[in-house]
Amino acid sequence: MEMRKSQIKGYDLSTDYKKLFELVQNGYRIPAWVVYSDEYDEPIYDLVEVKLQYDGDFWDIGRRGYSYNNGKTLHEFEFTCYKIQLRWISPLI
Repeated sequence: MEMRKSQIKGYDLSTDYKKLFELVQNGYRIPAWVVYSDEYDEPIYDLVEVKLQYDGDFWDIGRRGYSYNNGKTLHEFEFTCYKIQLRWISPLI
């Protein structure tokens, strides 16, 4: 029996981090995948949420109990997204 691998498929994923930043700044909460570990044959992904923090001043990329990073500027945001190889799901708007 051939072993099947789980894959992220069936989604239109984006790496347009500037567009994502704009959506988050306008109050959208966006689901995304990031590379959790690339120490194996295949990368291990983590499902995260990209959103503004409760006070509205900082953006945050994380999941319950864990934050990959947060900050205020587009530059910080793009740097973080690139570093963790974030791929996001575009909302139907």
